Amino acid sequence: MHNQRILTAVFIAIGLVFLFVAYIYTTHAANTLPSYFPGYQTSSDHIHSKHALATFLLAIGSFVLAWFQSGPKNSPNQQD
Repeated sequence: MHNQRILTAVFIAIGLVFLFVAYIYTTHAANTLPSYFPGYQTSSDHIHSKHALATFLLAIGSFVLAWFQSGPKNSPNQQD
């Protein structure tokens, strides 16, 4: 039960980080991105919408994993 809560919190934190990164990709041009971000280009003012979509989908996937992790766990012998 305790591990379940920890995993849920980790998945939510990862999802929030991915949401923040998606926000950065949609609001900053390639030349103003942090240099460690994939897609950083020094002389480009292109917005990386595909990178933003990919990180947004990763955030949604992380939130879905947190949702499934937070659900009730029934043992195989229990019947409703």
